[in-house]
Amino acid sequence: MNKTNYHKMIQKNNCMDSSIIEDLDKIIELDPEPLDAYVARAALRRQNGDLRGALEDFDMIVELEDEPLDAYITRAEIKEQMGDLRGAIKDLDVLEEYHPEYVNVYFARVELKKRTGNLRGALEDLDMIIEANPEDVRAYKERLAIKMMITKE
Repeated sequence: MNKTNYHKMIQKNNCMDSSIIEDLDKIIELDPEPLDAYVARAALRRQNGDLRGALEDFDMIVELEDEPLDAYITRAEIKEQMGDLRGAIKDLDVLEEYHPEYVNVYFARVELKKRTGNLRGALEDLDMIIEANPEDVRAYKERLAIKMMITKE
């Protein structure tokens, strides 16, 4: 079946018209394979500030995609924007299961754990980064800063 990448078409043409979301709604309703329409609608909703709607779409994208790595990352970002830091951490935890070699996932999780006050959890993530890549200076700097924060407590 010929797949249409609505998201790329919308980006290319810089489309922000609300009637586009209405058409995407209808495509999602009628298309037996609505993944591309969900991706496009989620992006438009996010750009328009409808974070709750974008989050609902990303929930569906995670269910529909074979390897929803980008969807988990974006959903974590949206949850963070909405103030759901623990939910964002959970999405990043799932990413760790799929691709433990994605160091940036650990760094993102370190930041979220620091913001939730889980300094020991952030330290554990940094230890994993350093174990996987002992040359990562950024990880050592972050770990030092967190150790200093812990000793102040």
